[in-house]
Amino acid sequence: MNVTVTILLFCLLLISPLYAQMNMIQSVPDYSQPPMQTLPSTSNPRNYCAPFAAVNIVDYWDRSRNHPYARDVMGGLSGEEVAEYLGWFMDTNDNGNPIRWNGTQLSPASGTYVADQEPGILDYIIMDNVNPLGFPYAVSAAKKGYFWMIMTNPMPQFPDYKTEIDSLNPVKVDFLYWNILPLNPPFFDPALSPDSIYFYSWGDTVNSSEGLDPENPSEQWNGESGPGGIGHAVTGIGYLEQFIPPPPLDTLPPTDYLVVHDNWANTPKQIAVPWNNISAMISVQLPKVPDLTVTQIHTYNDTIVGFTDSLFLNLPVSLTVDVEELTAAGISPLIVTAQARDVNGIPLGSDTAYYSPAGAKRMAGMIPINIDSIFTPLQFGDYDIYARVYWDQNGDSLINDPADANPANDEKL
Repeated sequence: MNVTVTILLFCLLLISPLYAQMNMIQSVPDYSQPPMQTLPSTSNPRNYCAPFAAVNIVDYWDRSRNHPYARDVMGGLSGEEVAEYLGWFMDTNDNGNPIRWNGTQLSPASGTYVADQEPGILDYIIMDNVNPLGFPYAVSAAKKGYFWMIMTNPMPQFPDYKTEIDSLNPVKVDFLYWNILPLNPPFFDPALSPDSIYFYSWGDTVNSSEGLDPENPSEQWNGESGPGGIGHAVTGIGYLEQFIPPPPLDTLPPTDYLVVHDNWANTPKQIAVPWNNISAMISVQLPKVPDLTVTQIHTYNDTIVGFTDSLFLNLPVSLTVDVEELTAAGISPLIVTAQARDVNGIPLGSDTAYYSPAGAKRMAGMIPINIDSIFTPLQFGDYDIYARVYWDQNGDSLINDPADANPANDEKL
């Protein structure tokens, strides 16, 4: 059994003392429309803000955070390609999954209804090439599926948003429209983040991105909140609470700002906008993992069928290997060997456990074999644990025991 285990290091972000309380999530991707148009469902590449706002979050957990329950959920594809997949599952432009509300319970429309975003993201996360969930096109062989919790907040408040950001959890935020204007005079501050934050105010309510800037992606918005709303979707990555810009803008009132990636290539990477005109917020929650977690299991000759762990940094690693008894007569004597190696294959420690039940205690089923203090992980990173079980099939040996009565071809203890 080859078991890959990973120790995860979670870094806390510092809150800057400048101007206001703030927090920023680093390393969130910033993909921009349009999609790549490799699928028939993206023949109309307009109105793809919702898939792009979501793919930033998906890729953050997969390739930025390397979370055990997100690895390869992108399937090795670019963000512009995965946005196409998400667009199909969200039924963006009513040109995707036929079970969504767009064109069924709601009128056919350009863009992505709020009602279709949560189930669309969830289905994309779950799907893989074995279980495509109705996806009619080829699925990357590298795509892995997981079960995440996806939650829609139809009336989010600023404290709700802050809680997600403080948990290092980027969120998808929908606005009724997207007509933002640089502060006058323009203000940005590179001291607030590794990437400068550019500050904006809200312009007049509009129902389309067209006519504002010829470089804007084409989007249409219906101005509604709730499940039937179609607005502009962004990825929320930070906030500034009760922020007051420096002179000459210090006459502005203290304002709560979101910092977002707006998936428009003609705008700065990080945009701060006041907390207004918000129609919904979607957050994700991945399964919790310990400091050290098993992420892959490969078995030899079907004798090892499970693995349980209690593994932590700087503490000795002990493990339990579950062995399935294969002989009809009950449990035979068993030997289990285990060796820990680093990513370069260098052995770090090993141990062997011997199990020989008394005749009266024999019982068919799963046998837990304990391996104690195999090694102590001293740094964050990847480790391999190799385990193998040997059982006596004919009463002559335990190691490399063929199913015959000839002890000459057995390796002796």
